Amino acid sequence: MGGPEAIGADSVGTLDVIRAVERGFDARAVAHLSERFPLARADLCAALAIGTRSLAHRKRTGRLRPSESERLWRAARVLCRAEEVLGDPERASRWVVRPALGLGWYRPIDLVRWEIGGQAVEQLLGRIEYGIVV
Repeated sequence: MGGPEAIGADSVGTLDVIRAVERGFDARAVAHLSERFPLARADLCAALAIGTRSLAHRKRTGRLRPSESERLWRAARVLCRAEEVLGDPERASRWVVRPALGLGWYRPIDLVRWEIGGQAVEQLLGRIEYGIVV
């Protein structure tokens, strides 16, 4: 679904992702995602539920915490799905930071910090893909 490539990882299976999340992703994964999807640092930090100073600290120490890694994986998955539906990374990046009627006027990027929110965003993208009015 595009998640591994968006964070600079090889294509992997579900159990590989679980193991990587448990260890904590390499902090460079955040930079990989930022390179592919131009998002403001504040928006990316909101998706990861991490402060900008904490993110800078993770870059110095080299690893994200497991909870941050899981949120990064979800953000990458959702952004790649948005790219697939909307056509390119720039459009996907613009879409996720705008309030969406189909999400109760929440911004998709703000919902991906929770699994249920990520699912809601992916469902909305599916409706958009199939032309269902949202």
